[in-house]
Amino acid sequence: MNILIEKLGKLPKFSEYITNINKKISPQVISGLSSVGKIQFIESTREFSNRNILLITYNEIQAKRIEKDLKYFTNNVLYFPKREIAPYDFDAESKDLPYERIETLNKIFEQEGRKEKIIVITTIEALMQKMICKDDIYKTILEFKVGKNFSLEELKKSLVNIGYERSDIVDGKGQFSIRGGILDIGITKTQGYRIEFWGDEVDSIRSFSITSQRSNQMLEEAKIYPSHELIITNDIEKICEKIGEENTEDIEAIKSGNYISKIDKYFNSFYDKQATFLDFINEDYIVYLDDISKISARQNNIINENNLLIKNLIEKQRKVPDSIKNISTIDIENQKNRQLVYLNETDLFEDKTTIVSKNVFNFKYRDMHFFKSELNILTKEIKNALNANKNIIVLAGNEAGAKKVENLLEQEDIKYKYVPKLEEQEEKIYQNPIEENLKNKNVIISNGTLSSGFENYDMDLLVITGDEFINGEQKKRKNTDAFKQGEKVVFADLRARRLCCT
Repeated sequence: MNILIEKLGKLPKFSEYITNINKKISPQVISGLSSVGKIQFIESTREFSNRNILLITYNEIQAKRIEKDLKYFTNNVLYFPKREIAPYDFDAESKDLPYERIETLNKIFEQEGRKEKIIVITTIEALMQKMICKDDIYKTILEFKVGKNFSLEELKKSLVNIGYERSDIVDGKGQFSIRGGILDIGITKTQGYRIEFWGDEVDSIRSFSITSQRSNQMLEEAKIYPSHELIITNDIEKICEKIGEENTEDIEAIKSGNYISKIDKYFNSFYDKQATFLDFINEDYIVYLDDISKISARQNNIINENNLLIKNLIEKQRKVPDSIKNISTIDIENQKNRQLVYLNETDLFEDKTTIVSKNVFNFKYRDMHFFKSELNILTKEIKNALNANKNIIVLAGNEAGAKKVENLLEQEDIKYKYVPKLEEQEEKIYQNPIEENLKNKNVIISNGTLSSGFENYDMDLLVITGDEFINGEQKKRKNTDAFKQGEKVVFADLRARRLCCT
């Protein structure tokens, strides 16, 4: 276990909070956190409660930053982004975003019942978008086993309906090919399943490398999950009847197989049953709300922007896509049978929008930022912290960064210990444990980075990190020729204005 997680878990205040989590007391409010303090808190909760976590935040920038920081502590992190909804017809879409969404949904589905718990991050905007319901997506899983019978013609239709594209040769994720009695299916960008039939019976199942097209390993079974969340669950003819005969061009495209580009436009015709992302998250998850005031403000802005978009489309006599009309507010603070935890960077009593709760835990964090040009401030801060009996950890990125920090501390006669990973070793014969080094006032230098350093006053802990002072000098802004020409135009324009006004 990472020492930063272990030390937080030893705090009596945190232990009391975990007791409440285990008793499923809800809601709880955590205040006084720094931006990275939230990360330490979330991962510690996953470790000490052994529960799955859903974190809802206010925008994609914040979600991506949280995802990156959490991956310093654990690989059990998933991100579910919002879906890009086009207000107009489009011919092609990027496959990266749909693949990211369906991969997250598939991993959440696969994870149910497993011992290893996960953290899922999403935004309020992703929650406000309507989706196909969970039962409709996962009733279409294809399960291959040696000896099981299939009709190859029916398999082709099934694979197309769950988002796979037929091609001559599989050269990427989401594709399938049939050559004689061999079915290849691309599962990831680099790996696929090769299923060989003897008549209608599965004779063998192997994994294969998409790059080399060579088989790797024999398997007894293989599960094929949807490669796209927008799959066909109803009869195409019935869907086209709902869309209406007046939309001839769109109906022809749908019948020819080009349906994905039309689903946003006719979402309600494709899917009778609809859901939100919360419906994919079972009640065992702890739901964290990352700054409820910002989440609420963002939700209001989304509704206002969406209403304006609808108005503009109507004025231009354009059809308003169903997926845009379906966007609606979601009351995330009143989720039945869900355990809620509010995360706040500000003190509880300074933030008047935060609900009043008896289960309030106030922690004392602050963000710490250092830069290459201020190394004297860095060493001064370390000395002051050592004099105050604080534990100090420097995350230096990699071994090269650690060496730079070592040289810096040696110049100031500051004792240190380099450990590649902040995890206590089971075998402590050949080296002192991290905790012992901290008690002896040794600065711990380790690999890895976070988006910001932080100080936890409850733990007497100072964590220092940052690409600026580790990886070199700050980049100076370059004035390109284009920028210089732009300056000339601007100043010439300003000069002309002054002349005409005098």
